[in-house]
Amino acid sequence: MADEHAKPEHDYHLVDPSPWPIVGAFAALITAIGAVMWMAQHKGAPIGGMTFGGTMFFVGLGGILLVMYAWWSDII
Repeated sequence: MADEHAKPEHDYHLVDPSPWPIVGAFAALITAIGAVMWMAQHKGAPIGGMTFGGTMFFVGLGGILLVMYAWWSDII
């Protein structure tokens, strides 16, 4: 009777919960905001006087690359 509930047989694969999708989404958001700020800065009208759009863009891009590495490390 205990064996009936031990391991369910599914026709599909259930993956383990992972933090990487939400971390990747946050890194993509930082990249997008940084890109908009950087482009506005080059146009001559920085948003709110902030001039660190390029730095924010590359920090977000680094975050995306870090998420790619970490996520694939978990899979492999």
